[in-house]
Amino acid sequence: MITEAPRKKSPRKAIAAHCRWCIYDPKAPGSCLQQIMDCTVKTCELFEYRPHRKPKPNKNDLPIHSPASTLNDQEGGS
Repeated sequence: MITEAPRKKSPRKAIAAHCRWCIYDPKAPGSCLQQIMDCTVKTCELFEYRPHRKPKPNKNDLPIHSPASTLNDQEGGS
């Protein structure tokens, strides 16, 4: 009788399983996905690799305001 060795988890699945084990609380508000996304344990070795992390803001997506335009907007002038 030939038995197969159990398949190893991929690194991605192993990290996801760790995050679920660490952060998920079924009694807390939010789904498992939401709780993982809201994780704040930045000292965790896997923090940057956790599944479903919030994307970092892109510099090009941020509005650019010059101090002069901000003053004009506040004073009502142009």
